[in-house]
Amino acid sequence: PTSRYYMQLYKPVNYVDRPGAVLDTQIYDDLTWEKNAVFNVGFEAGFLKNRIKFGIEYFDRRSKDLLIDIPNSLTSGQRTKLQNSPSAGIKNQGIEIELSGSPISNAKWGLDLNFKFGTLKGEYYGLQTAFTDTKGRQIVQNGYSPHTWYIRPFAGISEDTGQLQYWILNEETGQMEKKTSTSGTKTDILNKTGVPKFNGSFNINLSYKDLSLTALFNFAGGHY
Repeated sequence: PTSRYYMQLYKPVNYVDRPGAVLDTQIYDDLTWEKNAVFNVGFEAGFLKNRIKFGIEYFDRRSKDLLIDIPNSLTSGQRTKLQNSPSAGIKNQGIEIELSGSPISNAKWGLDLNFKFGTLKGEYYGLQTAFTDTKGRQIVQNGYSPHTWYIRPFAGISEDTGQLQYWILNEETGQMEKKTSTSGTKTDILNKTGVPKFNGSFNINLSYKDLSLTALFNFAGGHY
């Protein structure tokens, strides 16, 4: 949805070589802020005069009055409508771990190391019905993570022809087979999401007097 949700806008179109206008943006005058209930608990410790530090934290965040694009009747001219859902929300849970140390620390040289790692599990709850996004590629459904893929199972590219391949169930043998045609295939919830299940970083800072050199490495995984 556009950020101009408080305005009803129209856009020009060409209708059989004649000028016209169609509804481009609806008015969303009944929107409210989402609400969040957050719970955090953690533990921190330092060793060797805090030259080595360790911390771990668990978090549970649940949103309410979720702002979501609900499928709309096409007679309105809009596929979806942005609105608050009084019962729906997103539950996010995970842990965050941090380990840092300063193996070198004197008048001239300094070396600081920092490692962070976190996990995330999110899922919808309280939705009245399941639906896909406007492109029909991701599903919004209770118990599934945001950005969960709802597409035909992809089986790679054929080495012989270079065509795209898809998995299809052979009802006679009960085995999954590869096909280069989408005929007979169907969209399915792949239980794969575009949101990383874990992420982290590793940071190195080397200093000599007033000079310093920093390197940062980031990683993430578990997403598609």
